[in-house]
Amino acid sequence: MLAFLATLALIGVSVYYFTVLRKKWQDEKARSLKELAKKQAAQQNAKKEKHSKNSTTQSATHTEQTQPSTQPEQKVKNLKKKDHVNTKINHKNIEHELYQGAVKGFAGEITDYDFNHEFLIVSSKDKHIRVFKLNDLCANQVYYFSVEFGYPTAVAISPDSKYIAYAINIDKSIELRGFDLSNPDVKKRTTQPKIFAKDCHKEEIQKLSFDINNKFIISSACNSDTFVKIWSLQGKELSAYNTGHNTHYMARYSQQRKFYFFASWTSNFKTLTFVTDKTTHDFKQITKAYGLSHGASINYVNSDNLDEKAITISKNEKCVKFWDINVNYQALADPKVIKQFKGEAEQKALFDGKDQIIISGAIHNYEGKVFYSLSNGEDVVLLDQEFNKIQLFKDVFTPDFYINRVEFIQPNDSTLFLVFGSLDEGRLNVFNISKYIN
Repeated sequence: MLAFLATLALIGVSVYYFTVLRKKWQDEKARSLKELAKKQAAQQNAKKEKHSKNSTTQSATHTEQTQPSTQPEQKVKNLKKKDHVNTKINHKNIEHELYQGAVKGFAGEITDYDFNHEFLIVSSKDKHIRVFKLNDLCANQVYYFSVEFGYPTAVAISPDSKYIAYAINIDKSIELRGFDLSNPDVKKRTTQPKIFAKDCHKEEIQKLSFDINNKFIISSACNSDTFVKIWSLQGKELSAYNTGHNTHYMARYSQQRKFYFFASWTSNFKTLTFVTDKTTHDFKQITKAYGLSHGASINYVNSDNLDEKAITISKNEKCVKFWDINVNYQALADPKVIKQFKGEAEQKALFDGKDQIIISGAIHNYEGKVFYSLSNGEDVVLLDQEFNKIQLFKDVFTPDFYINRVEFIQPNDSTLFLVFGSLDEGRLNVFNISKYIN
């Protein structure tokens, strides 16, 4: 009996000390993350001060480059990014016949968004990740959760809607949650996060994507971190590919998940493909597909929903190119330029003479009807498959912000949305252009 009581006492003491040690470890982790956040904030402020000093000494004249610059791109004239975190914003009241509403409800800048056939998922500096249904895009969120430390810089939803992945700014980690909106218990609609290794990249992670078979995750960072990395859903690093392009501006997985694009300081790049096992669909290797090129650094790239066409933009060259990428690249066939808008005159004509160069765009293909959309940061133009202007969205942004991303979203056969807005403003404006496909 005494031995039994002694054993119980020993167990009780062990549980007590385990609890105390676990609490101590959690407190130390929280303290270290807070210290890291303060350090990064100080470094960021130092960079801003240095940039501010440099900008006052630079000449205001702009010389068009014909060769790639080794320095990151300067922002487009008059399109200045401001820090609006936790600041009350007077959003513009948009009055347009095709305006459907807005994806909103964020208390900070939007850092990223992703969508599949069912959901739009949005991450924000307010620490939240919100889920919206495509069929009712402008309605309230259907689910949200917050991150414990820092804020999410990139977010992705798997093609089968069973997983949500996101990256954290503080320690550059990747977290993965299971997702099931049908669970009647709201608290169990996402699982506890599976945390991948810290410092998954050297720079802040800007893009996460799932492969088409929900078997692995692709990550990429920005600036000087030019690696594209592959991760298993268990958090194991499967591969790392260095593009060697010095500076990355953005990265994107095509909508059919055939090609991986990235825009960088170089004037050309090779798209990537991910080879998988034909039976298990497990990742095997990264290979190059085809090249896309400009006469100066490439700042933006996007593709259509069928992975048949692509758009590339070079600010320094003041050139937009539309490509036919539906080629047999394995037989070394090269994509062909379908159309380009080069120079200020051609680009200004698209926007009724407004003096801004094009910075983003999108393509959509539905039953043989192809639509192109371009934005100069202030207005958005919609073109048909012959590149005729069919709609110009003017004065549809809030002053002090600029439109930095344009997307087509088609939730069903009879509905087509054109979605664009300023991520810094913390909202996405939705325009219903269904009349052009019906």
